[in-house]
Amino acid sequence: MEMVVKDSRGYAWTYTIPLTVEWRDIRIPAKKFRYYPYANGLKPPKDVVFDIGRAIDIHFGIGEWLFPESAERPHGIAVAGVTFE
Repeated sequence: MEMVVKDSRGYAWTYTIPLTVEWRDIRIPAKKFRYYPYANGLKPPKDVVFDIGRAIDIHFGIGEWLFPESAERPHGIAVAGVTFE
């Protein structure tokens, strides 16, 4: 599943979360997020990194680009909650 976070500066950051069939807590260090070029075209300068304190929007997505071998089968996800620390 792809998680995209937009920050207050207009930059978008992403992390691909590996999915399982079991409920679990997932912790993602901020340094694991990378620039996401498909959200709005704003590219951060090289010295700008993801800052969770600036997060204003979050989206989750799945699609055939993540599951090319099973694109024809139904897909679904459930997210119980998101906490930024």
